[in-house]
Amino acid sequence: MSPAARGVERYVAFLKGINVGGHTVKMERLRGLFAEVEVGGSPLESVESFIASGNIIFSSNVSGRRRIEAAVATRLESALGYTVPTFVRTVEALRRVAAADPFPDVDPGPGGPSLYIAFLPHTPDAAAVERIEADSDRDRWFTAEEALDYGFIDAVIDRSRMPSPGSPS
Repeated sequence: MSPAARGVERYVAFLKGINVGGHTVKMERLRGLFAEVEVGGSPLESVESFIASGNIIFSSNVSGRRRIEAAVATRLESALGYTVPTFVRTVEALRRVAAADPFPDVDPGPGGPSLYIAFLPHTPDAAAVERIEADSDRDRWFTAEEALDYGFIDAVIDRSRMPSPGSPS
């Protein structure tokens, strides 16, 4: 029976701060840590790493990426001794982001500008979106929900004055 027929979804975990800033982790160890993660009693399956980036591809029959993010982040902090911000997206969500082509007039070819996608940990509230829009010279904006899929990363974020999570406004 195929993974899809068994209700298994393919995911990608983006791990911030792995193999930078003195936090070096061999990919073999990272894959092993992911293989130890259980969510709702079900282990993560078919764990693969993508070069030494700290990005991990895996399968799970558990729906709800936030549950998976929490389980992975907890296991990594326990094993590594430091917090590893973890963002999990389905492969299908990443395909939608790639197909969306939110900047059709930009050619990121050789010598052209770089395009980046950032995944936000939470949907920004209305006040945060207003601050971003007030500081913007962009031609196109996404809804807060689209921001979860597409992210906001360009000169706008670099110039924003959004407080860090947990800091006073």
